[in-house]
Amino acid sequence: MDTETTFDVEQIITGLPEEVKIAARLEIAAYAAAQSEVERQAIQQRIVNRTLREARGRNWCEQANLALVRMFGDPPNGNRWWTDSDGLNYRGDYVRTFNADGFDQRGFNADGRDREGFDENGFGADGFTRDGFDRRGFNRDGFSREGYDREGYNADGRNYSGFDRDGYNADGFNSDGYNRDHVDKDGLSEYRFNIHGRDAEGFDRRGWDAEGFNREGFNSRGQDREGYNADGFDDYGYNREGVDEEGRDRFRFDVSGMDRDGYNYRGYDRDGYDRNGLTYDRYDRDGNYHPREN
Repeated sequence: MDTETTFDVEQIITGLPEEVKIAARLEIAAYAAAQSEVERQAIQQRIVNRTLREARGRNWCEQANLALVRMFGDPPNGNRWWTDSDGLNYRGDYVRTFNADGFDQRGFNADGRDREGFDENGFGADGFTRDGFDRRGFNRDGFSREGYDREGYNADGRNYSGFDRDGYNADGFNSDGYNRDHVDKDGLSEYRFNIHGRDAEGFDRRGWDAEGFNREGFNSRGQDREGYNADGFDDYGYNREGVDEEGRDRFRFDVSGMDRDGYNYRGYDRDGYDRNGLTYDRYDRDGNYHPREN
């Protein structure tokens, strides 16, 4: 067990601001009472860190460095100024120093590599990170973290959209919907189109006719040529007989556009609330929001 070290405390703290002298005396006492070299080194680093960081914030830098010299002697490694564990001196300048093992305050050697051989960006001498990826994000097998190679294909040979290098998906169809035999899922040939891109029935490769209707007779909005959807209702919610799902007649409105219950053809009253007491944005009369049911 080491013997207790003695110091001339008042000489050490000469020149320090009065408000820090009490804390300084306590730190010096703890250092002097340390029972092992390991404990002493830990306290010394704590004193150095606290002194320099306080000094930088309070603008009494040179006094702080002088106090450290009085207590611990000249800085290690031939440096002119004491530095904290981040390598910063009393001015806040980074001063790179190396320990006995040849590593600086940030854990890197003179070649800029840590104890495991990686640089500050995490790359080893072979150009790969600890988890095996190079600077462009590919592993040693040439795949990214998402599992795609430099050309955008995964180990199964498919790209982000699920197509192979020939342009076919797992079901064997390309983006136009044709297989390698140039036939679509309905058995129609890819080569049935005229110079205008339409087949004998007037549909293009996407299945739309010149007026924008598909083979089932609906447009991109799901309406047939008369404006009714697959359930037989138009944009206003009326079927071909002019009746809505509740059995209300289309022509039940007065000259002001309101029915007997005080609702317009959109189903809202004069205050903007529907029959359920909600606005178009789903708020009730008390301002509470009601999300739509899936």
